[in-house]
Amino acid sequence: MEAQPLKVYWRPGCSSCVRVKEFLEQLNVEYESINVSARPEAMEELRELGVRSVPVVARGQRCIAQLPAARLDERAIEGRDRSIRDLAYHVYQIPDAFLRAVIDGHPDLAALCSAPAPAGVQTTADVCAYGSRISKRLADWWSTQADKSCGGTLDAYYGEQPLHHVLERVGIAPERPPTAEDYAGLPMPERLWE
Repeated sequence: MEAQPLKVYWRPGCSSCVRVKEFLEQLNVEYESINVSARPEAMEELRELGVRSVPVVARGQRCIAQLPAARLDERAIEGRDRSIRDLAYHVYQIPDAFLRAVIDGHPDLAALCSAPAPAGVQTTADVCAYGSRISKRLADWWSTQADKSCGGTLDAYYGEQPLHHVLERVGIAPERPPTAEDYAGLPMPERLWE
């Protein structure tokens, strides 16, 4: 019996989506590319898997991005004191820190972003539940913003900063655009707007 093909669900402009596709291509892994913006019904397929956002790598009715409970305490990166659990938690910790700074006025983004996962976050389900709460909070906050260019400011421990320095820029030119040298050695996507 032939295995079902891998499917990669993605959306244009999603840097994580592009990075997943590039990673699979570098490993010569074949997959079916599904642009959820061009195929809105694909989001229903993801909802059936219990997933609400992209990127997603799936095979049949199984979401590949599952974290085995037995490996959550392993180091995510050799030589770095951060577990797989902490790294998975950190993905959602960044927007959580942003919201706590913007909404609650917390001035220390660095401390918020670097704290380990709390003791109550032990399982993959715990990380996913945290992620769902933060995703909803971010969507709720964004829906109330009249200024979608993020021209406002944010008080940080290093002074007042433009919001667009913290969020991904959408149509706002940075004062000094990053160069290829700035990204050297980092796992950055190459085809963000394909």
